[in-house]
Amino acid sequence: MSRTTTIVISWLALARCVYAAGPAPELHGNGMLTDQTVTPAGHDFYQQFSTLWYDKPLQDQFSIAVRERPSAREGNRIQIEYANHLLFEAVLPSARGNIAATAAKATDTVYERVSAAAVERLLFREPDLAVDEF
Repeated sequence: MSRTTTIVISWLALARCVYAAGPAPELHGNGMLTDQTVTPAGHDFYQQFSTLWYDKPLQDQFSIAVRERPSAREGNRIQIEYANHLLFEAVLPSARGNIAATAAKATDTVYERVSAAAVERLLFREPDLAVDEF
């Protein structure tokens, strides 16, 4: 079993344990994947990323923003954010054929970090902090 699958299964098991005495967790499936890319290379990255992202289990629980910052000096910088936290950042390769590998790496990294944040949110409860304040 892969590490991300183990994290997701652990997350679901912990959700059941944590909420056994209280209300059940609400899984609405309100997640979104937004495209804020502007160049053809950025659009290619987003297409590859979104295809891989939608294959992940429980991906519809998370709202992810894919942003592109084009620069003549540094190249096209891709940033992926969740809950106003930067999860992944990379410069797109100049050869458009290598974008698929970058998108695959980004998908795995983002999914692992989002799953870990979800588990942490279930385990850490502080009445003085809002859900996104950690």
